[in-house]
Amino acid sequence: MTTSSLPEGVKLKSVSVKQLELLEKNARFMTSETFKRLVENVKRDGGLTSVPFCWRTPEKKYRVLSGNHRVMAGMEAGFEEIVVMYTDKDLSHKEQVAIQLSHNAISGEDDEAILAELYQEIGDVDLKAYSGLDDATLKQMSEVKIIPLSEASLEFRTVAFMFLPEEADNMKELFEESLKLAAAKDVYLARFADYDRLLDSLTQLGGAHNVSNSATAMTIMLNMFERALPHLSKVWFDGEHARHKGWIPIETMFGNGMPAESAAKVAKAVAKVVGREELKPSETWKALERMAEKYLDA
Repeated sequence: MTTSSLPEGVKLKSVSVKQLELLEKNARFMTSETFKRLVENVKRDGGLTSVPFCWRTPEKKYRVLSGNHRVMAGMEAGFEEIVVMYTDKDLSHKEQVAIQLSHNAISGEDDEAILAELYQEIGDVDLKAYSGLDDATLKQMSEVKIIPLSEASLEFRTVAFMFLPEEADNMKELFEESLKLAAAKDVYLARFADYDRLLDSLTQLGGAHNVSNSATAMTIMLNMFERALPHLSKVWFDGEHARHKGWIPIETMFGNGMPAESAAKVAKAVAKVVGREELKPSETWKALERMAEKYLDA
């Protein structure tokens, strides 16, 4: 590659590894086995066959925005200098992160049939290992087909709300309370019809309160949810028995909470029961159950 073919403001240079600065936070990860294979490949090649991209900092360091694992592999292989592509433009932290993510985000896909054909053409065992593939991996690729959600042509819309500082604090508390009620750790996509219901609800709330700001209408909606917390106990408790055997958020038992002085008494009582019955930290709830059982048996 000649310097004339490089983008404007981008240069090539062989840099001492002492001048290279790795990212503290990198979204890309690599297993120890994969990294070990990368180091072996780098040693075999005698250098990096793919050039890392860096930003030259005001301190004359070269911060690696793309290719951190390759640089680390070069260091592990014992190289004292590494050829990098870099820019010395004035970049803000946000611009550096954007470049980092953009380089990580764009990747192609393999045609499994052609990939298998090319792999079989290698023949040499050592070169097959060098390729980073194996027969088991190719077999799995041919058997499993995963279609990313991004390719499923799902129709969705993004809704953005803006809040005043004091509203934002209240919203954060209410959302945290809402998230506590989500027992499952999975992520779900709402149906498009539910999105329409949300907009309709916000419109109706805004009209009832003579409010045209969607963020304010959302705050009103969450305030209504907060007031409804105590009534959620009816979902899992019929007044005598539990309606199901799953876990329930403790907030639905006490509503929005309890006074600090009362909570302190409960906390001390729970700690006493936990210590006496040697309960595990994950079984603290059993202390409340024990106290309830004694009260009901009295």
